[in-house]
Amino acid sequence: MEKKKVYYMPAKFGDLYLWLRNFIDGVAPNLARYGIPETEFESLRILNSKFQAAQMIAEGPNPGPADRIQRRDTAAAVRKEARGIVNKYLKYNEVLSNEERRKLGIPVYDNARTPIDVPKTWPDLVIEVLGAGLVKTKFHKHGSTTTARPYGVIGAVVIYGVSDHQADKHDELNRHLLATRSQHTFEFPDEERGKTVSIAVAWQNEKGQVGPYCDIQSVIIA
Repeated sequence: MEKKKVYYMPAKFGDLYLWLRNFIDGVAPNLARYGIPETEFESLRILNSKFQAAQMIAEGPNPGPADRIQRRDTAAAVRKEARGIVNKYLKYNEVLSNEERRKLGIPVYDNARTPIDVPKTWPDLVIEVLGAGLVKTKFHKHGSTTTARPYGVIGAVVIYGVSDHQADKHDELNRHLLATRSQHTFEFPDEERGKTVSIAVAWQNEKGQVGPYCDIQSVIIA
């Protein structure tokens, strides 16, 4: 059965302005508890400041078409950022009570929903050297030719390391990131060009649980 979309952010700009203020004020003291990185939350704050400024101008005296377009575009950007934080860190976070969700203005989910298991498979990984320090990674469901993900997965944990030789073990890969799209492009500094980057990926579900990593793949950074 197709999932029903839940719309919780107000459509009207004035209501969105108030919703964002309430959401940010409610989340800010709980970043560590909710598991939200400060850098991602700061991105939301910056986008919200731009939207607030655009909203004030658009609601002020004699706004022009360009002012309304700026409000529309900044609203779209801050909606996307807020929705990403909700989906990645709050949607099914067991730390939050339903009362907290109501106060934040985000959906209250039925605890009896379909259980989400720890991912049991690993993504298929493809690496492409683009040149000038750029390396693109693509990953998708094991054995599939599409960008589909297993049920309950929000993205892939990418672990990698740069050295003079190919890594043989996963614990040699000392850098990591969470990629929420089906591909990610690395941009390495000049001093790492000519070295070898070794990469492996694993699925992460909505609960933050990580599945098995794929085999390590390595390429030389051009």
